Amino acid sequence: MTQLDLSLMGVLDQALFRNAWQQIVERHDILRTIFVGDRLVQLVRAHADVNWQAFDWRDLDAEQQAEKFLQYRRADKKQGFDLTQAPLLRLAVMR
Repeated sequence: MTQLDLSLMGVLDQALFRNAWQQIVERHDILRTIFVGDRLVQLVRAHADVNWQAFDWRDLDAEQQAEKFLQYRRADKKQGFDLTQAPLLRLAVMR
């Protein structure tokens, strides 16, 4: 599993950002792909909802934010993916 984190500067319209990712998933078959059966046959779903979480940690100091972020990354990595559920990606926004 690969984790990628990006820092965005400026104002972010979270609803618009989430909708943009949903459109990307709808447009690209590979992002709606799952694997089924003992031989892991590839199957493209007609629809898949983006897995989305949003956190607001602005009331925490920088050290607490950094710790929360590390905890999130560890838990996210540990969670892994169910290859029978699309999409095989998750998005999280931390403020």
